[in-house]
Amino acid sequence: MTTPPVSRNPFRWRRLLIGGAVIWGLMLAAFAMTGNSAMLPTIALVGAGLVPFAIVLRCGDRLAGTGLILDDLLYVFLYGGAVGILIGGFMDAEAGRYIGRRTLLLSAGLIEEAAKAIALLFVARRLPTRSMRAGMYLGAAAGAGFATLETTFYALNGMLTPARAGFDIDAGTALTRLVVTEVLRSALAPFLHITWTAILGGVIFSAARDTTFRVTPAVVGTYLMVAALHGLWDGGIPGLARAVARSSGDGTAALPVLVITLGGWALVIAIGLLVLRAATSRARRQEITQSI
Repeated sequence: MTTPPVSRNPFRWRRLLIGGAVIWGLMLAAFAMTGNSAMLPTIALVGAGLVPFAIVLRCGDRLAGTGLILDDLLYVFLYGGAVGILIGGFMDAEAGRYIGRRTLLLSAGLIEEAAKAIALLFVARRLPTRSMRAGMYLGAAAGAGFATLETTFYALNGMLTPARAGFDIDAGTALTRLVVTEVLRSALAPFLHITWTAILGGVIFSAARDTTFRVTPAVVGTYLMVAALHGLWDGGIPGLARAVARSSGDGTAALPVLVITLGGWALVIAIGLLVLRAATSRARRQEITQSI
């Protein structure tokens, strides 16, 4: 008598999200009570990775017909994120030696989107599948890994920077900085790094022939598009908001700058989601055509 296979819960990503949030909250409470700074790296990493990893699990429930398994996504999440940070961090540092911070923010899209694409190609080069939908899921996983490590850096850096500058910072202030950084960046991660790399990954895989990746006009155009959205988010829109506020006679007044910045960011998110939706529809049409 054979044992029937154990069915997986399709909502395990929700359990991870809820359970992980509870554990993260307990970690925060333990740090607040004890002030034990040894807990901070774990708190930062868990908080940064919770939402991106839940998205990877969610993608893992939709792999039917792609030739992928969940292990492929986990592999790209871990190695793709790490390789992307390695390449992007090196390129950012080198670029920062020659250009100013404002220019660096504008060029961050070109650097980091290239880094994530290179990382995706490196870790996915041996996978047999080259469908557009597979590329989108793998791109989302690479973007999730990158977002996790980047958010961990920003969370820890926000706490350590005042200390390095010689300012005293108490445990409560450090905790507040960490929570605000991780909550905001985790809420935005699905609409930024994960969306952008999913779009680019889908086009890269769609342009492949047999098992060979190709640099086509569509790949270059998509890369420039997501890099532009990234650069607008990082430096373009905030810089434009300040310029508009100055030209209108408000100087650098907080309210006009905030309104323009939030509106511009909302537009960037909307464009990304619309492009992702169009790419998803195209991927489905390709699968239907290939199955006929």
